[in-house]
Amino acid sequence: MLLTSRRRQISNPRKVGRPRAALAARGNFQQEHTYGSVSSFYGQSNLERLMGSVDDLDITLGWDAKKQMMRDSHVNAAINTPVLGALAREGEVKPAPKNLHHSGTEEEKAEQEAMATETAEFCRRNLRSLTMRHRSLELTLFQLGVSALAIGNSKAEIVLQLETEGLDAGKLMLARVKSKPRETCGFIVDKQMNVKNIAAFTGHASALRDFIQTRNGALSGWMAASGLNAGWEPIEREKFLIITHKPPDNDSPEGTSALRAAYAGYQMKKNNWAFYLKALDFTALPFTYVTQAQGQGKMKPLNDDGTVNENADAVAAASVLFKATEIARQGGVGVYPYGTTVGAIHNAQSGDPFANAVGVFNAEITMAILLQLLATGEGKHMARAAGQVHQDVLDLVMRYVRRMLCEPVTRDIFGLLVRKNFPPRYWHLVPSYSLGEVELNDFTAWALAFGKLAESGLLHWSQFSSVWAVLGLPQADMDEFMAEVRHNQELIDEMGKPEVTATGEVKPSQLNNYTRQESGKYLTRRSGRQIAGQMQSGF
Repeated sequence: MLLTSRRRQISNPRKVGRPRAALAARGNFQQEHTYGSVSSFYGQSNLERLMGSVDDLDITLGWDAKKQMMRDSHVNAAINTPVLGALAREGEVKPAPKNLHHSGTEEEKAEQEAMATETAEFCRRNLRSLTMRHRSLELTLFQLGVSALAIGNSKAEIVLQLETEGLDAGKLMLARVKSKPRETCGFIVDKQMNVKNIAAFTGHASALRDFIQTRNGALSGWMAASGLNAGWEPIEREKFLIITHKPPDNDSPEGTSALRAAYAGYQMKKNNWAFYLKALDFTALPFTYVTQAQGQGKMKPLNDDGTVNENADAVAAASVLFKATEIARQGGVGVYPYGTTVGAIHNAQSGDPFANAVGVFNAEITMAILLQLLATGEGKHMARAAGQVHQDVLDLVMRYVRRMLCEPVTRDIFGLLVRKNFPPRYWHLVPSYSLGEVELNDFTAWALAFGKLAESGLLHWSQFSSVWAVLGLPQADMDEFMAEVRHNQELIDEMGKPEVTATGEVKPSQLNNYTRQESGKYLTRRSGRQIAGQMQSGF
């Protein structure tokens, strides 16, 4: 009866027509329709070149504004700290998870698992060869991570090299991963801010300087042979490693600069320095005063070296005494006429208000970038627990930066290596790049916790690989690990067997003897402690 009423509803055009019309108005679900950014620069090709104006600071102050901020000690430290923390461990290559292996026969599953191991080992060899040929990936990631936080995004060009000998002969290997400045690389995006290509400058440096001055130009005619767009070429997206920091609406590849929120504190600190130095000039050095003797007339003026200029006309004594005092303050000796008194007045005020203001501005900078103060700054009258809370907040920032660095390596570098060197049926077996999950300051606590779980039997041996990944430890060979476990179990079983002598007498096993001996030692130590306690209480 229920099915009959349902069919009648569906067959009624009045009740079905409106939902169908509403569904049709939503458009094609396999396409993206909404604009990613409001812009008037789109040409007929529906593409736009983005050249890195991340926020209003870039537009009003120019690209050098972020570079000037990075010269400040607190800004530089706040940007470098989470990147250094994220790269504290050496990177590790993990094979593709087993849930990505295609289902099929046992032979197909075994082949997929073997190829996942092979692609991971191939990427490890690439990272080792990259260190020998150019520089380690971790050093490059440090530079890219700092640039991504400061600017909003960073780009590195991937260069491959055909291997002619050895295990990887005939394959394309990593030769260089070179970071590129924002001035020479731009994003070519569609209306939905999807990156299609990279606009790379390959022309003459003079044309680049002209383009930087008018960097917000439109894309139309950007491949012209002359003008501001000369020297720019579109290059495939997959040739670049791109790291983006907090893209607005998870959309724009330009990202968001971590320095924007710290600009107010930086600018106030910059303006404060002139007043601070002026306050030090008045407070650190005493104010010198000279009392002129009564009835003192005119005197011969002094030269710059303090000698008397006998050839000059006499001037007021006050001007001569002032000149002598200036020379004496510069390290000379002042000689004054009889009856003149010289003294110093120390200012009771100090430059502490300005010094405190610098501390406030530094706190604003640190809070804006690292979201906390105590883990990276001085704590006054604060409990140790408060510092631990701030450290936990900093760990969250470093964990985000770690993922911000690892995901592009997996996607852009390892994905490219797999696509260029393996058949398409293995392209889904891209290994992942990991920098660990546990911070170094928490390693001891996590290791002890996992040890307790393993000792109590709550961890199965199949979970050990995940535990090693969390702790950032190198993955052990599971076959060798299980062989050692079986060998140890066989030894325990052998020790547990009772010993039978030639006469047929059955003796306790080695394991029972060992247990009995250890129990006796424990009882001896326990009775000894009791006797010692009784003797001590007797005295």
